[in-house]
Amino acid sequence: MTVDPTTKTNAAGTDVLRIWGGTSARYGTSNGTTTNSGLAKTSNTSFQLPGVTFSMRAPNTPSEVINFGLPGAGAASPTNAQSTQFQYTRGTANAGTQVECAVSANAAALTNTVITNAPWVPFEWNTNLNVQAQPGALDDESLAVNVVTSFQRPANDFPAGTMVQILRDGVEIGEVEMPATGTTISFPDDIARAADTQVYRYTAVLNNSDALGDTWVGATATSSPIIVTGTNPGAGGGGTGSLDPGSVINPIDSAIGGSLTSALSGSVGYDVAPLSSPNVTGLLSSAS
Repeated sequence: MTVDPTTKTNAAGTDVLRIWGGTSARYGTSNGTTTNSGLAKTSNTSFQLPGVTFSMRAPNTPSEVINFGLPGAGAASPTNAQSTQFQYTRGTANAGTQVECAVSANAAALTNTVITNAPWVPFEWNTNLNVQAQPGALDDESLAVNVVTSFQRPANDFPAGTMVQILRDGVEIGEVEMPATGTTISFPDDIARAADTQVYRYTAVLNNSDALGDTWVGATATSSPIIVTGTNPGAGGGGTGSLDPGSVINPIDSAIGGSLTSALSGSVGYDVAPLSSPNVTGLLSSAS
């Protein structure tokens, strides 16, 4: 509540506030020596005053200084209400002893805030997005895919409503809202099967800003491929983006040191089997 800086009694419209436990020891709107009300502590134990948070709206007056401090700071002794900064009642019975304290002149300005009209310097928060495409059930018409994107939350967390765009082969197929907590999001996809076996690559991006101009950006450094076995591999002779049965190993072979090349060299028949490696997840046609 606001008080008169001289009398410490309640007063509206002043710039002096009192943190009040409910009873004034000597100076204030109410006073007395009772130990049965207000903030209380056990004798001979430590005590910490409650924390206080101030919020303010600064006037549009560049170079003006706003400070928070204790009025009357620097008095030699607490001889009256104006020079008393802290007061309490001490005792073990209902009637206690009034105690007042004065503070040094340094407490007259505890914080200083200088008003400026300098332009706001926006921040940019970068987040790495790691995508893993996880194959699901393969039926006659399509392959179900669960696209999982993992990330680290920045020091200044994502604003509410931040969206992550999911892309397949560079084309956005949907978006997921960033959750309030956690470090992963999932997006379900369903890829129609073509006649020829196809490889698709997933990535993710985010780009959001707030009213102050701060931005949150993120992108996938490495795409996550998924292989969808065709309904009739090789019948059409291949085409743009398609794979004949013998070349279905190529995206994976380079990731695991060529071990599939020798294993499948010269093979002529393929059966569908799921495959997972540290870098590639997909459906591989294995040799028979």
